Amino acid sequence: QDDLLMIGTIPYYKELGGVLALYHPETGEKEVYRNVVENQSIVGLAKYGNLIFGSTTIRGGLDAPTSEMATKPVIFVWDIAKKEKVKEIEIPFESIQQTPMISGLTFDKDGQLWGAVDGVLFTMDPETMTFTKHKDIYPDVKNRGMWRPVHIEFGTDGLLYTDIAGRMTVVDPAHPD
Repeated sequence: QDDLLMIGTIPYYKELGGVLALYHPETGEKEVYRNVVENQSIVGLAKYGNLIFGSTTIRGGLDAPTSEMATKPVIFVWDIAKKEKVKEIEIPFESIQQTPMISGLTFDKDGQLWGAVDGVLFTMDPETMTFTKHKDIYPDVKNRGMWRPVHIEFGTDGLLYTDIAGRMTVVDPAHPD
């Protein structure tokens, strides 16, 4: 009943604006939405109830026109029932001034959204859409990412495993500091 395949894309050569594609296996319904965030590509997706939280990169396809690229990646919120974007959220952390990508979105067992940007791991409350925690694990990493997403997985041991900043990292989610 809750099956939904979510796909975020990078556009074709010299183009900007990725696609959010949704496929409902039970009904065969397909939905495609281009430029959900103007001139940005989609690199992270996580579902929470009737909402999809997505993250973007300012990069387009290879050799895309840089003069038209967006300057800040965002987290967007998509309402599945309304079939529309309901919010865009910028990362508020001072340690992140210029970055091309927000990635690694996943929800933990308590319903908190986890994500990554540069060397920073963060959480966000999907109900209030406010950031609750963040840790600059690798302060030397700045301006990282083009298209390749960061992976965040929770192990059966309760620990969080990630390849943030291209480095295998293990974090205790109860005590990320």
